Amino acid sequence: KGPTLLIERGANHSAYPQASVRQGYPQIAAMTYEQLKNQGSGHFTGTPNILGGGSALGGGTCWRADANSFLSLGLDFQSVENAFQFLEKSLCRPVGKTDFSDTFVSAMGDMGMDVIETSSGQASWAQKNLSGSVQIARSIMPSSGENRRTASSLFEIPVATDDTSIMDQGNLTVYLLSKVKDVMFNGAKEAIGVNVQSPAGSVAVFVRETGKIFLNAGAYETPKLLMLSGIGPSQILSKYNIPVVVENQHVGQHLLEKKKFSFEVPSFQNIDGDDTNVFDAVAFNKDYLMSLANKFIPEWSNALDGCSL
Repeated sequence: KGPTLLIERGANHSAYPQASVRQGYPQIAAMTYEQLKNQGSGHFTGTPNILGGGSALGGGTCWRADANSFLSLGLDFQSVENAFQFLEKSLCRPVGKTDFSDTFVSAMGDMGMDVIETSSGQASWAQKNLSGSVQIARSIMPSSGENRRTASSLFEIPVATDDTSIMDQGNLTVYLLSKVKDVMFNGAKEAIGVNVQSPAGSVAVFVRETGKIFLNAGAYETPKLLMLSGIGPSQILSKYNIPVVVENQHVGQHLLEKKKFSFEVPSFQNIDGDDTNVFDAVAFNKDYLMSLANKFIPEWSNALDGCSL
């Protein structure tokens, strides 16, 4: 509430036509995803470089994580449920069934997985079969001519009792193509502002009295920004001559690597949905998640991963 500044290092997703249409994935990812290579495993990962983050460049499937993962963090189950319901109502839409996705669902059912026809996108909330579940997901990706709904679309959705949106209220300012370099602290170790690199040059931005700073830069950039600001393991900060503001050995640690592999299956005829499917049907159990994508994706995936045919 009150005047809010959002600092985004990428451009608006509306600047990329590929971000709006279903067939634009993964072209948009190849264009706006900053590749990062894990020095330990050598595997590639990355971070989004576009307003809306992963919601503007990913496959767009609306999927709930396992409920136990939230409970283990000490979060109230009902609060998490309410948040999911709001996001699903605001951003997610049903995905139409096709022969392509129906074949996948049927095959997973034959393998012993529960085929869930209701509560689309919520299999992790209802899963009982240890062999796993399969269902048609919901998606933020467009169908029937609609545009992709990204996280930044929430700015335009009525949220107040008078049906005004965040943008209508005039409280939000967005800096695009701007990157926070570090957070500034006063002598009491209170965050008072950020140093920003923008197209106009470097600038210091200070919060108003009682104002707050929220860091939401993703799994890699958030701990990196904390450490650049002097919050993190002292042995790492001292290595780079960064003054320690708060010693915290957990910053930048405990990341889990989620491996992905894909393969192509040749088809000698066109199948309904094989040109538009983007992870519309998903099967998973406690060990893996499996889905299928359309026939145009492999070439752009190679570009995204830095490979060539």
